[in-house]
Amino acid sequence: MKFKSDLQRRAVFRNIFSIDPKKSFRNPWDEETAVVKTLPIEQLYHMRGMYGLGGPRHRYDTSDSDYMRFRDDKRKIYGNDLFYSIDDKEMFEAYLRKKENELEDSGFTVLPPKVRYDEERGYGYKAYIPYRWSPQKLDEKKEEIMQPFNTSDLSGKFKVTPERKTIESIDEASEIYVDNMAKEMAGGKATVPIIGVSERDVKEGTIGEGRHRILAAKKIGMEDIPVAVEVVGGEPVMSKGADYEIQV
Repeated sequence: MKFKSDLQRRAVFRNIFSIDPKKSFRNPWDEETAVVKTLPIEQLYHMRGMYGLGGPRHRYDTSDSDYMRFRDDKRKIYGNDLFYSIDDKEMFEAYLRKKENELEDSGFTVLPPKVRYDEERGYGYKAYIPYRWSPQKLDEKKEEIMQPFNTSDLSGKFKVTPERKTIESIDEASEIYVDNMAKEMAGGKATVPIIGVSERDVKEGTIGEGRHRILAAKKIGMEDIPVAVEVVGGEPVMSKGADYEIQV
């Protein structure tokens, strides 16, 4: 399958670059800013799915409204005499144990938190609860992030206008948008924006673009796709992947 390069590609690095018909992008000073390589779809799916990955809170402190509600509930249960005999740090640690249990019940692996005096405020305590995503939980979250959502606003020639202003209709139009892109790619005549991977993307292990291109490629069984990899200090920020000659 041959891809034609898209002159209005979304990948923009530190310099505005022009296209070299071989395998690279160059800025107006003829410096190489990116090279084109093919990278595995599964790797790109993972990196895109990790972008903006949200999760439960890590940081807590004694000024949180949620903690104040926890204290109020304990006060009602214990009564004033017993409640005021409990050290503030001890009460905060009890609150953290509740949060740890909630995380574990949700399928996260929780590590012991570190409780510290809140020097910034000059009173109270703060803590960070480290946790890890379970493989199943992480896969579920990535699949949620990788749901198609484009319809008509930014979809170019693949746009699909929902028949009705309902969630079901918008979801259906988004799926058709991916189908339209996949059909053109399968026909070998696609003009598809090459996904861009910057130095920052590599450091963070994520990419912020390419969701629908990746989904379309997966839909037709592609195992890899062309990627514009930023060049920093004369070297691509990702060395893996075969060089790919773009068609212009």
